[in-house]
Amino acid sequence: MLEDPRRAPNGSGVLAIDETGDRKDGKATAHVGKQYLGGIGKIDNGVVSVASLWADERIYYPVEVEPYTQRTTLRAVRQTRSFAPSRR
Repeated sequence: MLEDPRRAPNGSGVLAIDETGDRKDGKATAHVGKQYLGGIGKIDNGVVSVASLWADERIYYPVEVEPYTQRTTLRAVRQTRSFAPSRR
């Protein structure tokens, strides 16, 4: 990211990317799975989200937050009858 001048720190501020993981019991919540949770430093059942924010010396503000979806979850969803991929 630092090689791209649009994303490298400059006099206006810096783009920061961060992940956060929260433990979660069960599998009823979307994006839950066995994955590395940085907050507890180990693999456990939980939800991981990736956030981006812009920061400078005075203020910081969030740009976007997206949940991480495991490949195995996507594969399982595609195999259900309720999943209908768009056909173009």
